[in-house]
Amino acid sequence: MTSVKASNWTSLGSGLDLEGRILFADTIADRLFVGGNFRHSGNNPTNSFAAWTGVVWDTNYSGMTDQNPVHDIYRFESKLYAGGSFRKAGGKTVNGFTYWNGLEWDSINIAFHNNGVLSGFSEINSELICVGSFDSVGLDSSPNIASWDGFSWNSIGLPHAISGY
Repeated sequence: MTSVKASNWTSLGSGLDLEGRILFADTIADRLFVGGNFRHSGNNPTNSFAAWTGVVWDTNYSGMTDQNPVHDIYRFESKLYAGGSFRKAGGKTVNGFTYWNGLEWDSINIAFHNNGVLSGFSEINSELICVGSFDSVGLDSSPNIASWDGFSWNSIGLPHAISGY
């Protein structure tokens, strides 16, 4: 017979007031980042994005300023990115895609048409692949998938006429 020894559950402060959707354990910032549809982490207003230090909720990363959720979090080329259906972060219009510049959330020149939503990230061939519900990035048709190389967007979707989108 095999015996198993389990650890105990530990609370993270007083938790989140609403739904958490994504966890990202970041060894560079030494934080557990949480994205979702919440307004507070612990007793702190953090609007959809929070950071746990292992002891307390870190409010330095708060700044999503609307009531829409963060769907994914990813570190790409030393920058921390957040994607979702939020429109504002750090007082700037970000259209669901933003990065932490070391001091605040910053905007990236992007135009998802039809109120696009980013729902997931992955990295391949030194590009950040972004999926979600959008028909284009900027002036380029790219239904539901595009790549970011750290400086510009690249269309990798099929044209609308072929995809039927």
